[in-house]
Amino acid sequence: AHAGFPDIVVFGMKPVQARGLIGLVADLCTGGTEIPIDVEVVGLLDHELRCRFAPVDLADWGPLFTTAAAWYRGAPFELVQLVYPDPNGFLPYEAGFDQHRVLSQPVIGRLD
Repeated sequence: AHAGFPDIVVFGMKPVQARGLIGLVADLCTGGTEIPIDVEVVGLLDHELRCRFAPVDLADWGPLFTTAAAWYRGAPFELVQLVYPDPNGFLPYEAGFDQHRVLSQPVIGRLD
């Protein structure tokens, strides 16, 4: 993984936004900031919105990431999903989450 952080997958976000966020994570990690995995994080998104890096089980979801597997030439790699809130601040696993956004941001990361 780059900068000591797992690879990141993001769904339902414009490519320029996703690239910006992933670049921000890489810059933070390179600068020595430790970003926790599998807990809610505040301060990465604008307006103090929460997000979460949820571990993706490649045993289940590996076929979606053949390009990444090829990049690593068969070596194991870690993948996390950046789970982010709807415009009202609800995360996909919360009751208030905008149901119209369920298809654009499917959750494949573990949230236990």
